[in-house]
Amino acid sequence: MVPQCLLHQIAMLFQEAFQQLIAQLDAANAVAAIASAVVAAAALVISVVSAVVAYRTLDHQRTHDKLSVRPLGSIVYGDFEGHLFVKLENDGVGPLIVRRFRAVSGSEEFSSLIEAMPDHPDDVSWTNFVEAVEGRSLSPGGALPLIDLQLESSTSESEYEWFRAQVRERLGHFRLEVDYTDIYGSELPQATRSLKWFHRELAGRAKA
Repeated sequence: MVPQCLLHQIAMLFQEAFQQLIAQLDAANAVAAIASAVVAAAALVISVVSAVVAYRTLDHQRTHDKLSVRPLGSIVYGDFEGHLFVKLENDGVGPLIVRRFRAVSGSEEFSSLIEAMPDHPDDVSWTNFVEAVEGRSLSPGGALPLIDLQLESSTSESEYEWFRAQVRERLGHFRLEVDYTDIYGSELPQATRSLKWFHRELAGRAKA
């Protein structure tokens, strides 16, 4: 028979070995758990970084898209012997949409320039003009004739010259303001310009 003490020692050895095995399994499980946590954290960081990069890329693309179709409104005028005009031009690279137009002179305010002009004589006609300015759209390089007066549209040169002087005098009191946007509805700088240049001849006579 196996001595009782020897059986006891064998039992103790098996118990100790079993406890060591359990401890090693716990350590392995702990290492595996830590490794899983590290992998999950790394995956989360990568996901966050990817999301940030994607957002910035999308934001950059949106900004690029807006700039690639951005209009640039400018008010242009001319005054020659046989041709006087004021027009709104789109010098940008995208469509221009007029939100608001105002011709302002002191307390006077008009939603189109033609409204502010004097009545023309029977022998003189406007060559072109736009009465409803707001809501109009201009393609890149396009122009909107606010008023256009040419000698060829009149049957009397003397009447044309008289009326042109009246128009010059009237225009010189005004400042034009144009609020416009792009196809995205962006807030863009207002196009504004004084028309006092049309009083240049009156100023010259005053000095003389």
